[in-house]
Amino acid sequence: MTSPERGRWSPKPAKVLVALVAVLVLCCASWCTGQPDFVWALFRDSREYPNSEGPLRVTIGGGDLEKDILPHYRLTLPCDVTGLRFADEEDFSSMGTVYLRFSTSSGCLDGFLRDNGMAHGTDECGGMDNGPEHYGWEINGGNACYFRESSDYDHPWLRASVDRSTSRPTVYLIASR
Repeated sequence: MTSPERGRWSPKPAKVLVALVAVLVLCCASWCTGQPDFVWALFRDSREYPNSEGPLRVTIGGGDLEKDILPHYRLTLPCDVTGLRFADEEDFSSMGTVYLRFSTSSGCLDGFLRDNGMAHGTDECGGMDNGPEHYGWEINGGNACYFRESSDYDHPWLRASVDRSTSRPTVYLIASR
């Protein structure tokens, strides 16, 4: 009599299990050390500021800047953008705030401000309060200020501080719903 053949063990399920355990250990370690952004940075847009809210955050759609976030705030980026950084701070309703910092050419900046209905302000960028310090914004009294105030859902509130001291102005923009 011959014994029935046993099925061969496949290494694929073991590799998947090891990978899952490794990810779980990495997540637990980063959470316990107070550095949850380390793990989530692997999955988010490299242009996004580190998330100050931890790994459990609310975002619009899939959190894609161009497909989800900018359309929600009725914004398009100007041409010739470099050095783009952003943060999307949402809540569980349709409210929220997006922070954008970028540089662009003067011509593209002027078109961006015009297309978004932003007027030049004289209130030293009121409402921006030197920007979010945890994003490293440097807003000073010499910056030009632009705004669009709105109370309707289709036109979010916009504030921009523009540093025109270099050939490529740096824009600090806050959009809120």
